[in-house]
Amino acid sequence: MLVLTRERNESIVIGNDITVTVVDVKGDTVRLGIEAPKEVPVHRVEVYQAILREYTELLFREFQSFGISKIQCEVAVQAAHLNLELARNGVQDYVNEHKGDSGAKSGGTPDVPRS
Repeated sequence: MLVLTRERNESIVIGNDITVTVVDVKGDTVRLGIEAPKEVPVHRVEVYQAILREYTELLFREFQSFGISKIQCEVAVQAAHLNLELARNGVQDYVNEHKGDSGAKSGGTPDVPRS
């Protein structure tokens, strides 16, 4: 883990298009401002974990409805999580490679709720 020291109104940049700024510091609480493209999901860890739990439960129900055993479900869910991450990375790579293409279609990606 990279650990950096920043003061109020100071920022860090992640990659080329994500900026994290220290907005305020009050006691043990730090408020951060995050600027990221809409296609990059930004969540607090506890929200992200809840999303993963919900997604996992949904996959378990779907797989079990087809008569797949619990152990097979667990393997399939792990593979699905890996594929989801690989798909996100692939989409991001594609977007990065085609930024500014004159032949790119308009419309973009749907808004991703932030938490």
